[in-house]
Amino acid sequence: MKHKRIHPLIIIALFLSSIANGLNAYQYFGKQDTSSGWIFTTLCVVTLFCAIASLFINKTMDKRKSFN
Repeated sequence: MKHKRIHPLIIIALFLSSIANGLNAYQYFGKQDTSSGWIFTTLCVVTLFCAIASLFINKTMDKRKSFN
């Protein structure tokens, strides 16, 4: 399967989504609603992981392209 680069706007959207989820988690923990806080904390971590992984994928694809 041929791998494609992930568009930079998608990476930016993932970072913005993780920030928004983190802020929502902070608000819910402040209201003593811990179950919603943990849900948004999990979403924040997952979207942040996806954003960092996509950056890593794009960088490794650039390195492979330069050697070929």
